[in-house]
Amino acid sequence: MTDMISGMINNAFFVFFPIFLYYLFYHQGKERFFNDDRLALSILFSISITFSMLFPYQFLPGEDYLFDLRQVPLIIGTLYGGYIVGIVLFTVSAVVRVLIGGEGVSIALINQFAIFALVPLLRPYYFKLKHHLRIFTVATISVISIIFNSIFGYILFNDPLFEILDVIGILIINQAVFIVLTTIVIERIIKNNYIEKNMQKHGKLEAVSHLSASISHEIRNPLQVIKGFIQLLDAKEYPREKQKEFYQHINDEIESAEKIINDYLMFAKPTFDYQVTISVEKEIKKAVSIIQPYAHFHSVTVKEPILVGDHIIRCDEHRFKQVIINIARNCIEAMGPGGELVIDVFGGKDSVQIEIKDNGKGMTTEQIARLGEPYFSNKTSGTGLGMMVVYSILKNIGGAIDVQSVPGEGSIFTLSFPLNDQQND
Repeated sequence: MTDMISGMINNAFFVFFPIFLYYLFYHQGKERFFNDDRLALSILFSISITFSMLFPYQFLPGEDYLFDLRQVPLIIGTLYGGYIVGIVLFTVSAVVRVLIGGEGVSIALINQFAIFALVPLLRPYYFKLKHHLRIFTVATISVISIIFNSIFGYILFNDPLFEILDVIGILIINQAVFIVLTTIVIERIIKNNYIEKNMQKHGKLEAVSHLSASISHEIRNPLQVIKGFIQLLDAKEYPREKQKEFYQHINDEIESAEKIINDYLMFAKPTFDYQVTISVEKEIKKAVSIIQPYAHFHSVTVKEPILVGDHIIRCDEHRFKQVIINIARNCIEAMGPGGELVIDVFGGKDSVQIEIKDNGKGMTTEQIARLGEPYFSNKTSGTGLGMMVVYSILKNIGGAIDVQSVPGEGSIFTLSFPLNDQQND
């Protein structure tokens, strides 16, 4: 009895372990679990069949009949994987059975071939069935395969197994129980995978919904301002100086809307069409020249870095400047009049660091953790797209960002970019 239980446990392990192994390490990214990678399934179920056949067990003490659970992975594999998986599993089971030798080789090969040839025909109907009917179907296939094996063994080879009804009954129950348990596990895994995919899609849709609402709100604001000034200009004739003032406001609002749209487009397509080798120092100078007017408008001083050396990285120069500008704009907006923005560059052996420091209101740990998330902004109005763009660009070029901040004292953004390989050499 102990040997029988031990043998059954071993065979059950050989059947279940590859399934869990596939689920834990290999199924990520598969749209349809157990349908998308027939090579992996063929290998794993072949291992199940081989070890099940190498370690059979007896049901009744003193009997000469040895049993194993080879038909469980064979049936499941051909049913879920089709003929491609089935022919591999049939070949493996046939080769192993021939190598083991002994009596019953012929009937075993006939039975295994019948499973390989007939079971995949049920696939189009099987996957349309409900959960409980799938379980009933595999149990029925299991029972029929054992009855088929017994009857044809008796008719063709005078195998006396058909006369030992108690052994057949135990074998039917044993295999049916294990194949039902295996199917339940697989169906549960498929269901969990489906739920996980739906949750991911729901999360993405929710993020897009919030982001779209935020962007539409942010674009609507400058459009309403533009509309208001146009109505004012249309209502009556204003002095030339007043018209220039109105046009300047209109231009500012157009630039504001343009920035939001550009940030969104850059976030929507974070990958680079092309990358070139650029000088960090030269691009920093260009970025600072762009930032200066914005800082002056907010009465913020920009302390330009003392640039020494020429550090070369591989990146799209426009997007590199976009990273610097987006962070600098956030820092400027976080400071009141009289604030100071400090930008420094530090060279290392394999990378170059850019430090952007402000003495603004700072951020809490929770706020830092949420930087780069969709529709999150520390400003009373804002989409959060600026920092989303920063994180997306850095991710695509292998860069990194570290944020240190103390509420009421300011923040330090440290950007790290890998140096070009030629410069490392």
